[in-house]
Amino acid sequence: MGAMEVGLAFQGLRLEIAERILLSSPELANGAPFECELGSSPGEQLLLAIVRLAPGSDPRIAERLRFWCARAGGRTISLAEAPGRERDLWASRLARCSSRIRLHSHSALAGALQALRGDGASGASAAAGDGLVLGMDLGSPGSEGVAYNAEEGLLFIPAALSPPSGDEFDLMVRVRGSARPLRSRVRVVGVRPPKAAAPGAPAGFVLKLGSEPIALADALEGCCGWMNTDAMVVEARRAAPRYSVRAPAEIEIAGSTPAGLEGPGAVGANSSATAHIVNLSVGGAFIETSRPWPAGAAIRLQVRLDEAEAFETAASVVFTSATGIGVKFHLDGPSEAHLAGIIARVSARPRRALLVDDDLLARRMLGDALAERGFEVLTASSGEAALRSLARELFSLDVLVTDLRMAGIDGDRLVDTVNVARRHVDIAIVVVSGRLEGDMAQRLLAAGADIVRDKVLGPERIAQAADDAIESRRRGLPADRSRRAREPAPIGQE
Repeated sequence: MGAMEVGLAFQGLRLEIAERILLSSPELANGAPFECELGSSPGEQLLLAIVRLAPGSDPRIAERLRFWCARAGGRTISLAEAPGRERDLWASRLARCSSRIRLHSHSALAGALQALRGDGASGASAAAGDGLVLGMDLGSPGSEGVAYNAEEGLLFIPAALSPPSGDEFDLMVRVRGSARPLRSRVRVVGVRPPKAAAPGAPAGFVLKLGSEPIALADALEGCCGWMNTDAMVVEARRAAPRYSVRAPAEIEIAGSTPAGLEGPGAVGANSSATAHIVNLSVGGAFIETSRPWPAGAAIRLQVRLDEAEAFETAASVVFTSATGIGVKFHLDGPSEAHLAGIIARVSARPRRALLVDDDLLARRMLGDALAERGFEVLTASSGEAALRSLARELFSLDVLVTDLRMAGIDGDRLVDTVNVARRHVDIAIVVVSGRLEGDMAQRLLAAGADIVRDKVLGPERIAQAADDAIESRRRGLPADRSRRAREPAPIGQE
């Protein structure tokens, strides 16, 4: 077995998560030989890592890094298997980093990461598995295909990437109607990689739950399909679950449209059209477009997930409807690996909130309240920083929680920006302020805010409002059109 090289990239506000992932491997902590190159560009909020493992190293190290990096919203690549141009691109990105460190000791990793962050904070715990939490939001599009066997306490999660068998970590499940997520310590007891998945038996992994709370067992039974643990077969679930991903797409005809397939409304050969992908699986996607190609057409598809990443592949149209087309992907090796990482990021992930406030104490208090409700919280201290984060994270965010009055770009401008972006993505908006005067709340609601709240209500009630706004948008209901913004509603009716 040759050497293994794994590249990891974290951009945005997940650098602490990157530390926990890099420090979480028990094999590395126990002295397995490796080399790690780290690069950081604080101005871009970018952390790059290339981990080189010696020939014969435990393959679980690479599996673990790839899985958790993707789940945390990072990007990963197996450099040893990537084409030369991909390896050159990663080397070039690392060379452009303003700070770089090379090390050969796991014990030196925490200090190196802290030095790159440059914030004086203590390094993350180096204990294996510490701080690694798998989030799942029951009832959300990301929980599609999850199955549960109550008799044996086993949970199946469909995934193109899996953690290694035997790993232990915390499972955090957000249940609709519960003020706090429910937790259980879990262990990976089964893994089925995509290439081993037979029809009706999706790729994914099985978790053995610890002494889970009764409420968690009841919620899993109520929301999940049933799993035959002997065969790892999920009842009444498609082999390739589809996940809601609203992102702009560019489509080009890959060649001449086959004779007899021209059809009314279809665009001609060598032409292109802008569309939106609305759901995604390991095998294909459904794409909204006003100019659908007929079934049988060969196309080239590019999906723009955010400003830093696009996914491109050959595909064929398998069906056409009045609203769009269903396509089947034709993936080469690099595209298959790239799509696996994307699916890992959008499946079974916690809700994500971007919290914007120029007051440090307010950010910390409200951030803690959101985290207690199971949110992954990204923060920005100004409207300008928020716009940069929105550009990077827009398609992975569920809610924007923003202060109204800030120097420079204020909450009004952020509401307008996100409201325009709703043509491409569904994101809830909660606006908070210490001074809601006159018809200000009604004006913000008319501009696109889902809920407006006075800060006097406190972090808990505002965090609850973020939950309410997301749920209301999912059900297609107005969140705050007839409710007073300044006064707390009765408990249970908020």
